[in-house]
Amino acid sequence: MPPVPLKPEDFPKSAIRFAHPCTFLIPNPALADDIEFEAVWNDGSIAAQAGAALPLDDVLATGEQIAQSGMFLFDVELERFNGETFYHGVFRTEVTNSTTKMSPPMPRPAFTAERDTRIADGQELVDMETVEIGGEVLYVGLWRQGDGPSAVSALRDFGAFGPFAAEQTAAGRTLADLELRRVVPDQQPPPTGVSTADFPDTPDWIEFRSGAGSRDITIRFSPTLPPPNYRLSLHVDQLPVLPLDETGFPVMPDNFCGLRIFDPDRTLWLDEDNHTIDTPQSPNPSFPTVDYSASTELETFALSGVTFTGPMGACAGSNDPWRFDFPLTDTSTGGPPNRTFVADLASEVAFLNHNVPLETPFQPGLKPKDYFKPEIADLIKAIAKAWEEGEDGTGYCESLADFVDALCEAGDQSCPLENPSENC
Repeated sequence: MPPVPLKPEDFPKSAIRFAHPCTFLIPNPALADDIEFEAVWNDGSIAAQAGAALPLDDVLATGEQIAQSGMFLFDVELERFNGETFYHGVFRTEVTNSTTKMSPPMPRPAFTAERDTRIADGQELVDMETVEIGGEVLYVGLWRQGDGPSAVSALRDFGAFGPFAAEQTAAGRTLADLELRRVVPDQQPPPTGVSTADFPDTPDWIEFRSGAGSRDITIRFSPTLPPPNYRLSLHVDQLPVLPLDETGFPVMPDNFCGLRIFDPDRTLWLDEDNHTIDTPQSPNPSFPTVDYSASTELETFALSGVTFTGPMGACAGSNDPWRFDFPLTDTSTGGPPNRTFVADLASEVAFLNHNVPLETPFQPGLKPKDYFKPEIADLIKAIAKAWEEGEDGTGYCESLADFVDALCEAGDQSCPLENPSENC
C-alpha cells in the first residue's frame, strides 16, 4: 500500500499494522497539529500511537509513561525548527515486550563506536535517523535487545542502491530501515575533496575483460604497437581483490613487475601471424606449447603458478629483461619482438615485485599493502578515512570497501580504518 498523509489520530487500531512512518513539515514542526505522517502499513492488528514533536528529554519521559501501558518505542522521527531539534516518538504494541533505548544525535564515527559497544552488550539497531545541525549530519539510533548485525550502509543514489540492496539480500541480510537525504553536490562538496574518481586511468598497456570474455591471459609484444610496445590482457575474475574505478573496473597496481599465473590448462607462444610456434609438425622447444595435464611435474608447476617478469609497472623504463621461467621457455627468454604469450583458462594471478632470481622461482606474490606506490596508497587511506568520518561522495563502499577489508584482515599496520569492523 503506498504511503498516505495522516494525522496521528487517524492511525488505525485494527485490520492493518503500522510498520514504518516518516514525517514532513506543514509548516511548523514545533506544533503537533502541523505535522503530517507518511506511513507504511503491513497486514496485522497491532495498535500504534504517534507522539507530538517534543525536545529529547520530554520525548524520553513520554516514552517511559507510554511503555507502562504495554507499548514500546519502535521508531523516532526528527525535525529542526528555530535551531532546536524536536522528536516524534512512534509507539506500538507487540506480541512480546521489547524494551527500546534511543541514543542522542552524534557524528558518524561516534555513532559507529556507539553501535559496536551496544552490539557487544547484546543490542541491535532497529531504527536510525539523521539530522543536520550546524552543517554536520548527526545520527540517532533506536536500540533493543537482539543479535542483528546492525550494519549501516553509506549514502547511495537510487541507481546504485538497487544493485547494492540485491547483493545484500543475496548475502542473507534484510533491510531494516531506509533514510532519504537530499544532496546538492554544488552546495555540499566533500570537505576533503577525495574520492575514487581520483584513481588513475587504466594504463594503455592493460586490457580488462569481464562477463563472458575469454579466460586466457595474453601478453603481446610487437614493435607496431604504441609504446611500451606490449599489451597485457586478462579477465577481471582472475585478479585478486582490488579497488574499482568509476567504471567498475579494477585499479591496476603500479608497484609490480610480473605475474604468477595459477592453474593454466596450457601455455603457448604465437608468432606475428598468431600461429602457434611450437607444434608437433614443427617443434620449437625455445617457445614450447605446454599441456599441464601431461605429467605430475607439469601439473605441480600449474598449481604452484608459472611466472613472467619484465620492465613493466614499477620496473617500466628499466633495463630489466623479460623473463619467462621454465616451463614457459627453456632458456628463460621471451618477449619482443612479434610474439604473443598465452595462458589458457588460468584461474587467478598474483603480482610479483621484481624479476625473480632463478634460485627462487616460487617467490610469493605481493601482499595487498604493497600493490601500490605511495601516491595511490595514500589516496586509498584518505578515502577510507573520509568515509569513516561520515563524508559523502567518496565512493568508498562502491569501489574500495572490499580492498580495505583485505588490508585490514592482513593484521599489520596497513589498515586505514580505526574501526575495521565497520562495513557498508
